[in-house]
Amino acid sequence: MKRVSLFVVAIIIACTSSALPADEKDWRLVKHKDGIDVFVKNVPGSAMRQYRGVMRMQGVRLANFVAVMDDAPSYPRWMHSCAEARVVRIVNRLERYTYVRTAAPWPVSDRDIVYYSVVRQDPKTLAVTIIATGVPDAVPQVKGVVRLPKATAIWTFTPAVDGSVVVELIQHAEPGGSVPTSLVSLAEVDIPFYTLLKMRAVVRESRYSQASYPEIKEPR
Repeated sequence: MKRVSLFVVAIIIACTSSALPADEKDWRLVKHKDGIDVFVKNVPGSAMRQYRGVMRMQGVRLANFVAVMDDAPSYPRWMHSCAEARVVRIVNRLERYTYVRTAAPWPVSDRDIVYYSVVRQDPKTLAVTIIATGVPDAVPQVKGVVRLPKATAIWTFTPAVDGSVVVELIQHAEPGGSVPTSLVSLAEVDIPFYTLLKMRAVVRESRYSQASYPEIKEPR
């Protein structure tokens, strides 16, 4: 697997930036519970809507969230429906390839994909963004598991003036194969909601709360 060049990284960021909620009117609130908001919006040419989950947390540092995202084997503990996750290749501390398999209820087959992720921090706002883009051919296909033909996930951790951190997940994927509409609709709400709900507890664990990254600047 060849290393992704900085030019390709720039292309990925440019292409995925359209997924960010610049136009709020396109998003429809579908769940508001336990301090977590879930929104969805239609994606032209896709049967799967894009979903967005947002929550706010106090008493956590930006490095805590980066440490959680770095710990791929622990994803099944908090990422909703995640059955397996492992690092395929580490490029450097801020770039890596991660294999993720999502469990699906019988008789639907599990889905999997390798994400190439890049961690970036805005020097002005200090917001940390992790852009994960699916690389379908990064590893051989697994028998009985359907490879996602396309997937993008964008995590953003934005420090607020009151000392809290706004956590946002925006994700969209083409499921590949046949998936019941009812299951797709359920996943569009459950995945962001329960993922953020469980992340809220995990990020405070000592293994993550004590993490430090020289590349990540914390607000004063």
